[in-house]
Formats: sequence, C-alpha cells, structure tokens
Amino acid sequence: MLHFLRDGVSKDKDRLKKLSEKYSVSEDAFDFFHDSLGDEFWMAEQAECFGKLLSTIGLYMLVENETKIILRWIFSEKQVSKSYIWKNLKKTLNGIGFNIEHLKMYKIINELRCLNNDIKHNRKVGDELAKYPGWVYGEEITGKEINFERFKNAVPEYIEELSNGINAQLLKTKAIK
Repeated sequence: MLHFLRDGVSKDKDRLKKLSEKYSVSEDAFDFFHDSLGDEFWMAEQAECFGKLLSTIGLYMLVENETKIILRWIFSEKQVSKSYIWKNLKKTLNGIGFNIEHLKMYKIINELRCLNNDIKHNRKVGDELAKYPGWVYGEEITGKEINFERFKNAVPEYIEELSNGINAQLLKTKAIK
C-alpha cells in the first residue's frame, strides 16, 4: 500500500550514509539526520498499518452492502436490516434452503468478518478470529499481519457465488421462474 514511502526512506538512509562518508559529516550530524529518517520510516510504517486496518473495515462494509442488495431481491427490509448479524444472515438464507457455508469463499469472508469486528471493537484477536490460522487469541491487531490482497481477491468471487447460489436455489425450489 504505502511501500513507496518506506522504500523512499530506506533509500534516503543509504544516500545519507554515502554522503556522510564522502563529505566527512560529523557523527552528531549523521546521527541527527539518521534519527530523523528513522522517524519518517516509523511514520510511513504506521500509515501503512492504519491503511490496512481501515481498508479491511471498508472491504467488509462492501461485503455487507453487496449482500444486502442481493437479499433485497427476495427478503423484507426487516430481514435485510438484521443481516449484518452473521447468525441472522445464515438463518435467513437457511429459510430458503441455502447454506452460505457451502460457498467456496465462505471461510475467507467469515475470517474477514471476524477481523473487521475485532478491529472495530478492541483491535485484539477475539475467539472467533483465533480459529483461523495465523491469528492468536488476545494479540493486538496492528495491520502488519493483515494479508489484505487475499481478502480483496476473495470478495468479488464471494459476491458472485452468493448471488448465483441464491438464484439457483430459488429456481430449484421454483420460488422464481
């Protein structure tokens, strides 16, 4: 995401080292500039981590919004409005004989949901997220550990699977023609 900032700061550190050797810069001056670049590097890392945290929340909002659009085809607004609660979504879909857990992308999207909730509520890995590989209950979620690309790539496929799956189920049960 913000790799260019971190890479730029790293290159600046290398250039500073070479310049200090070439022009005999005092050790104090070198240390001052080196520390300054370290601060910039830290800020770039923090910006990247916050970007991942916010992007993760935004990505799950997209999943929720697209899911609601699909649900509005066949369900009442009351059912749709409660679908942000995962067990309500599963119960609503089970009502038409559709099991969301059979979707290929279900586990990744459920992991994204758990991650979203843990970021928003306490920025620590909760019990649901800890069931997924790489997450340890109680650890702080900093953003560094988030594989955003994996989640981002799963979302379009999940939305398509959900839409096609509900449609196929409705055709199978002859709820639509």
